[in-house]
Amino acid sequence: MKIRVPTLAGQVLDARLTSGESGVVLEVATTPPRWFTPETAGQCELLEGTAKEFSELRAYGFAVVDRRSEVAPPRPEDDAVVRMLIPIGRSGWAIAAGYAGLFSLIVVPAPLALILGVIALWHLKKNPTKRGLPRAIFGLVMGLVGTVILILVMMPR
Repeated sequence: MKIRVPTLAGQVLDARLTSGESGVVLEVATTPPRWFTPETAGQCELLEGTAKEFSELRAYGFAVVDRRSEVAPPRPEDDAVVRMLIPIGRSGWAIAAGYAGLFSLIVVPAPLALILGVIALWHLKKNPTKRGLPRAIFGLVMGLVGTVILILVMMPR
């Protein structure tokens, strides 16, 4: 866990709970290591750590302020509603395939939607952190349907 100890000029240091001569102490990674009891630790601030470590510190009497949420604010791409409205983390190819698939209802850009859909699927497979699979599939399917219609219309009778 990473903590900020005011008695050490507010430095951010690695720390862990360990057994000491006077019971459980907070061992801070300094040279040489320093140990703090709940009474001498002051108002520690937990900057990184698990919920278990936080609860253990509290259980042993350390007056710890939880600053974890202040250190790592929520990211917009973690919110499903924002991802639905704004193409955050989407493949550009998937976005293009989706729009081309939408315009393939006019039939003329259908082959383009088909090509963009295939490229988008390939791009998403190569970049698993990107999103946009539904758009790529929509572009592929609509491009395929529009291309078949275009071929049927252009065939001589």
